[in-house]
Amino acid sequence: MKNLIQKIQKIDNSVDLNLVVDAVRAQQKKLRALELAQAKMSLNVGDKVKITAKQGNFVGKILDIKRTRATCSVEGRPGTFNVPLRIMEAI
Repeated sequence: MKNLIQKIQKIDNSVDLNLVVDAVRAQQKKLRALELAQAKMSLNVGDKVKITAKQGNFVGKILDIKRTRATCSVEGRPGTFNVPLRIMEAI
């Protein structure tokens, strides 16, 4: 990894740097899609989940699953929330 970072730092023109950036973005997109598929396979309607958000960790229950998000009720909070599947983990 260090070797890769050193090679990137030696790039001296924007054309080559843009190629590296495009490759990194493409790989990031693949990894996110893989994470989403794994999360979707492990979660079902009615499951109790741990939600890891910027505001802290919450426990909730899945009410409905959409393509990239799930509608959840969160313990101790009124209403429902649309939560990204990637930040949920089955308990």
